[in-house]
Amino acid sequence: MNVAFFGEHRLVVGESPIWDVDTQSLLAVDIVGKKVIEFDPSGIAFLKLDTPDIVVAATRDRTSRLMLVMGDGLFVQDEAAGTFEKIATLPQHEGARLNDAKIDRQGRFVAVGADAAMQKPLGVLFRVEHDGSVDMIADGFTLGNGPCWSPDGSKLYIADSVAKQIYAYDYPTSGPLGERSLFADTTDLGGIPDGATVSADGSLWVALCGAGKVVRYDPDGNIQQTIEMPTAWVSSVIFGGPALDRIYVTSLDPVVVGVPGDEHCGRLFVIEGEGATGIAEPRAF
Repeated sequence: MNVAFFGEHRLVVGESPIWDVDTQSLLAVDIVGKKVIEFDPSGIAFLKLDTPDIVVAATRDRTSRLMLVMGDGLFVQDEAAGTFEKIATLPQHEGARLNDAKIDRQGRFVAVGADAAMQKPLGVLFRVEHDGSVDMIADGFTLGNGPCWSPDGSKLYIADSVAKQIYAYDYPTSGPLGERSLFADTTDLGGIPDGATVSADGSLWVALCGAGKVVRYDPDGNIQQTIEMPTAWVSSVIFGGPALDRIYVTSLDPVVVGVPGDEHCGRLFVIEGEGATGIAEPRAF
């Protein structure tokens, strides 16, 4: 197994990496830098898109349009006009903001919020249906992070980073979420659970921001593996590459919260030769 730098680009708050199997490219966002960046397989950034507001996730829909979760809603880019059209509003409680988002196995956006001060359980979990309607499917997150699904889509995993806990919900194809259970408590590992993904064997992989680790859990919540990273400030993780056997890891510069960083914070990394394979992420809608 080898951990290497992925390109030379450095992000302020790198998050929400997604591997697009159609274009064989990696999309990621710089939340604070207000950018969407797309990388080719060698790590060269061939798209650097400025956004008018803080952006927490980006992907493409089935017609290749770029879709963004930013500000208080879901937007689609009009590439020709260089503008963004809001197609759904995701209203947060006062003092809260959107923090992370991903596409479920049915192609729907699921976005979670956080208390801007990271003190109160103000964050709401939304799902945007194919017809554009918005359902609030859970709430009570102080810092919601890392939504991802079991291979068959029947289980939703999501962390409350401040609580240092990862939860599992029964996830029906429609209607409200099922019962929530505690999947893992990361307190003893250091840092906080941030972005996450699931491999084809059902393992959950989570970036522990502040601890410099990517941790692999089996489907029962037992730790199977810990990968030490070159920076303490890893922020999210996704499988990619032609065979979906590379693991891409984003990171951030903690100066944004008044904490000194380290030599490699904000860089992107790729883990090769680990042996696990991922699942192709669906495009939106």
